[in-house]
Amino acid sequence: MKTTTAHTSFIPNVTRNERGFRTALGMGVLAAVIAGTISAPTAMFAATMASVYLVMSAIMGIDPVYAAAQSLSRRDRSGRNALTVS
Repeated sequence: MKTTTAHTSFIPNVTRNERGFRTALGMGVLAAVIAGTISAPTAMFAATMASVYLVMSAIMGIDPVYAAAQSLSRRDRSGRNALTVS
């Protein structure tokens, strides 16, 4: 029997506690929109998009904003990537 190892580039950067919090907060905001407590169309759209972002990042376990911040923190002051060797 052959076994293979799956190599993925998936690196979760959201902790389990944060995933639970994001899920609860996102679902709460979405429930508020569905219940009609938010009546302005622009606020409805913004709340819905924020809740979708929170729930999707909780499901995937990765936050692109965190990833971008981590990438920027690895750069040195000259603008080059600090991990590359020149």
